[in-house]
Amino acid sequence: MTVEREKLHLESLDELLGSDDSKNGVQEVDIGKIKPFKDHPFKVLDNDNMEELVESIRENGVLTPVLVRPADNGEYEMISGHRRMHAASLAGLDKLPAVVTSFTDDEATIVMVDSNMQREEILPSERAFALKMKMEALGRQGKRTDLTCGLQVPKSADETCGPEVPKSTDDKKTRTKIGRRFDLGGGQVQRYIRLTGLIRDILELVDKKKIQISLGVEISYLDKKIQKFLYKYIQDKGSIKKEQVKAARDIGDTGEMTYLEFVVRMDDALSVGNRDKDVMEIRMSRVNEYFPEDYTIKQKEDLIIQLLREWKDREKAGD
Repeated sequence: MTVEREKLHLESLDELLGSDDSKNGVQEVDIGKIKPFKDHPFKVLDNDNMEELVESIRENGVLTPVLVRPADNGEYEMISGHRRMHAASLAGLDKLPAVVTSFTDDEATIVMVDSNMQREEILPSERAFALKMKMEALGRQGKRTDLTCGLQVPKSADETCGPEVPKSTDDKKTRTKIGRRFDLGGGQVQRYIRLTGLIRDILELVDKKKIQISLGVEISYLDKKIQKFLYKYIQDKGSIKKEQVKAARDIGDTGEMTYLEFVVRMDDALSVGNRDKDVMEIRMSRVNEYFPEDYTIKQKEDLIIQLLREWKDREKAGD
């Protein structure tokens, strides 16, 4: 069933948008009656490319029909052609040439993803949500597929999403199949989908290349509270490093943690990662005999600092 539907929608997309009008039933549809595809992951930007498209439409009209399907109240849902519709509207058109289909939700999702993934420039967030939507659509056509599993996502290929959600071989095959179509490996597909676990602010930093995709994947394993702390920390400090993200993942229970406590953790992780020749380490085995047995590390450290101050004061007094 899954294979047949995949073949159906791919062939239909090529035929509907590639054949002549007499065969594909192109209609003139009011732009005002076309609504965007639900949760459409691709941004429609008013940039230089859009200006060129608007100018082309003013001169030549919309050369390639959009692809829509019937919706409620005599309206239509856009499947492929969001940029053309926006450009046509800016160019002053009221109608669009459109091919009206009767795709199911999943078939429409797959066609929408496949047609938009051909763009030359795609943001990591767009690719991430598009791949996730296609993965879930294919999963519903066969066995349900859910790569995100809430916040308990497997941290490696050998882990599972939890004791009740075993790793699915079908998921791996589906990821590989999807990746092959877009020149991606199955592992790359999985990493992109991981990015959908990021809060919006951090995902925007990935899009702006202020955070590498690989680091974004690591951050996606953090719960939302820590991600918010992490974003604020990046805003305050300007950046975040891999060892700090690792330290954040090691925090565990964050129920009562404050942002100040989080900052201390992050600064400590950075200082440990950046140790150099000016940093001196003292082995506790060499000094433990000089402290009471019930002293904590902090108490020992405070006492050492106090004794060093007293020693320094005596040295000054002796001058």
